[in-house]
Amino acid sequence: RAHAAISSLRELQAPMVLMRFSDFRALGGLASHEEARQRSLLHVLDTHDDLCAFLSDHSTVFCSHQWLGFRHPDVNNVHFRSIVDACDALCEQEGLAPESLYVWLDYHSIQQRNTHVQSLFINSLPFYAASTRYFLVIAPDADHIDTGKRCDALTYQRRGWCRLECWGRMAG
Repeated sequence: RAHAAISSLRELQAPMVLMRFSDFRALGGLASHEEARQRSLLHVLDTHDDLCAFLSDHSTVFCSHQWLGFRHPDVNNVHFRSIVDACDALCEQEGLAPESLYVWLDYHSIQQRNTHVQSLFINSLPFYAASTRYFLVIAPDADHIDTGKRCDALTYQRRGWCRLECWGRMAG
């Protein structure tokens, strides 16, 4: 398993999918992969070479977060607002125009309906996390819509998916 995890840092099993931050912000909330694709908002990088070429010319950010619902990650737009605030701060700090920053976020970057294809995207999580120029942890205090339990920085750190993304970033 460890060998497979390390190898995944060098393998692109599914395309890397990004959304321009200015488009993300204009949505007013998180959009699923399928919805964003229907609106032609996604930039799809099919191969490692495509990704390398894109990354050399564009600023990218990986947004890691804990879902706040079982079916939708952010029903009340708590994470959306935090992502927008964090990306705005990143743009200001780094002198980036919002239209020049590209966002990786699981909900719009990973297919949600086709679970077979979704698993290929999930297998590439460490690769995606390691590839972006910036990495943001989005963990504001919020309540899980289905369980009512508190979600925050501490619960984020306990989540296996979140740890995998952070591990991929550190190992990359």
